[in-house]
Amino acid sequence: MFKLLKKFITLTLTAGLGVYICQRIFPEIIVTRDLKPLIMFLIIFSGLTLVIKPILDILLKPLMILTLGLLSIIVNMGIVMLANNFTKAMIINDNFTLFKVTFIIGLIGFGVNLAIGLNSD
Repeated sequence: MFKLLKKFITLTLTAGLGVYICQRIFPEIIVTRDLKPLIMFLIIFSGLTLVIKPILDILLKPLMILTLGLLSIIVNMGIVMLANNFTKAMIINDNFTLFKVTFIIGLIGFGVNLAIGLNSD
């Protein structure tokens, strides 16, 4: 239970850092100044990543192997889009911008995971 909570908090903080960096790097991403939708986005994103993503990874494993992992990027983009549709924390105009946001959040999450070893057993 504690490990899951630690993973949730770490994922929420890294996603927040990713959104902040995306806002600073890419001018086409507009993030709301109100903290409530932004915090709700981060919580929903983390929850979907912890609950839905492993299920989709198991179900879509043959297609992910077939597409050499590109389907995993699309699943991550869908999670970001779904969390954003619930909260309207960001304005993302096109799919390439959504890809950039997903890539930055994933890259930061990968770096943090590598540094603290969250998935190691």
